[in-house]
Amino acid sequence: LNNLVGGVARVRPDSEVLVFMDSDTCPQPKWLEHLIAPLQYSHVGITTGIPVYVPLKRTFWSLVKSMWMAGLGAFVTVKRFRGCYGGAMAVRKIHFDEFDVREIWKTALTDDLTLAIALKPTGTINYFVPQNMVPIYEGTNLIDFIKWANRQSLLSRVYFKKQWALVAAMFSARMAFMVAAP
Repeated sequence: LNNLVGGVARVRPDSEVLVFMDSDTCPQPKWLEHLIAPLQYSHVGITTGIPVYVPLKRTFWSLVKSMWMAGLGAFVTVKRFRGCYGGAMAVRKIHFDEFDVREIWKTALTDDLTLAIALKPTGTINYFVPQNMVPIYEGTNLIDFIKWANRQSLLSRVYFKKQWALVAAMFSARMAFMVAAP
């Protein structure tokens, strides 16, 4: 977040859209074009893709992480949650500035969830761009998975207080299925 805060401070004043992408993102052709196109409509405030975890090796923990990340897609594709994914998101600069997101990010735990929450008062929607399903190629083991899963759980608990029980039940059921399936 420190890097994002510093980067946004250097954006030209006449910029209309801010685009964010994770360093491990492997964008497809026309990624940027697809991401910003929906912002031409006034009812769209944020556009986003979703991560698609592609394990480098088919280990048990990489498959668990893959399944878990597939569940995270609900946060950007299901209207009830409608968050955004920081690895592929765009926002109108006017909204970003109006709701002082840069200041919010100075003390936040995450960029995407705080951006989605901050822009809620605009009445605009977070628009999922299906062409921006972003592959993330990596491997994982038990320790890495636990660190990652704990962070995701913490962020869900902090930023989705009302939906926490549903989120916890959904992930618990997913994990039980994953363990029981073999």
